[in-house]
Amino acid sequence: MRSSNVRVVVGFVCGAGALALCLVAGFRVVSAAEVTLTTREVSLGKVHPGVLPSSLAVSPDGKSLAYAARSGDKQLVVMDGVEGKEYDGILASSPVFSPDSKRVAYAAIRAQKVLVVVDGVEGKECDGIGEATLVFSPDSKRVAYAAKRGDKWLVIVHGVEGKEYDGFLKGSRLVFDSASQLHALAFRGDEFLRVEVKIVMPGTEPSGAPRPPL
Repeated sequence: MRSSNVRVVVGFVCGAGALALCLVAGFRVVSAAEVTLTTREVSLGKVHPGVLPSSLAVSPDGKSLAYAARSGDKQLVVMDGVEGKEYDGILASSPVFSPDSKRVAYAAIRAQKVLVVVDGVEGKECDGIGEATLVFSPDSKRVAYAAKRGDKWLVIVHGVEGKEYDGFLKGSRLVFDSASQLHALAFRGDEFLRVEVKIVMPGTEPSGAPRPPL
């Protein structure tokens, strides 16, 4: 009697499973038959013949594309098919998009000097740029990077130079903690330092309070 009950239960389970599979298969077929795809293509420019594939950078919103390319014995940055100014070279960590996808920055080499170009505008020349330190602020308004002048290193934010150090720790990065403050890890002499840089706008004290009239 027990064996008969087991057979009935097993048969019911198998039958229910087969019915479920049939229903699922039927649903998939019907759904697939009803699905249609519409496609819209937006050109991001022709591929430059000298494109350097490893330099390809896509904006956060996926609507812009920038990359470095060779042009004879020079290099340039191409953004959405538009060629920028030619330089002796473009650093491998470039280009970089801002968080809002509206701005782009890169480091270029000219006559053995390095300069940062933001939205086509050149910054001051320096002797080197810290590896992987070119970064935009969260609000996309400012660019910060570690630069070398002679045998010293410093942080440059929005074109303004900070204090000098013997160097920045290998593998460390410039990190924006907010739109107006960032930090880095550096060393000077026999001391390791956490460097906190606050961006103070004209007419305000570091605390944010208005300056008293002179």
